[in-house]
Amino acid sequence: MPDGPPPILPVLAFGAGVGLISAYALWAYAVYSPRCQFWSPVIRSLPQREAAALTFNNAPHPEVTPRILDVLAREGAKGTFFVIGREAEKYPDVVRRIHAEGHSVGNQTFDHEPFSIWRKRDYCAGVGLGWGTVGRLMLD
Repeated sequence: MPDGPPPILPVLAFGAGVGLISAYALWAYAVYSPRCQFWSPVIRSLPQREAAALTFNNAPHPEVTPRILDVLAREGAKGTFFVIGREAEKYPDVVRRIHAEGHSVGNQTFDHEPFSIWRKRDYCAGVGLGWGTVGRLMLD
């Protein structure tokens, strides 16, 4: 049996491996668990018991969104439309109508590219550009 301290490299390698696996597990849980509050609080209930939240993604669409707005107006309901900035630039009148009729508007970035940790800077820029585009249209 050799005298002296145990080799440190295997211990460090093992610790680094455990740390990486733990970090990936936390990331996976935070991304794929709908009720996880790692990124931000999750609202689990509405103030009224007999209510539903109507959300519409990938707005504005030149044909579909106006039809949805017509139905919501006829039924006296409100919805939230998640707007893609690039589409908002193409169809500004539809975005203005969404806002004018009292619906909520959410940001689905400027170009709706998939998010990844490798594209974080591009994604953040897309969020800002999306808000700028939608905000400008709603204030016109």
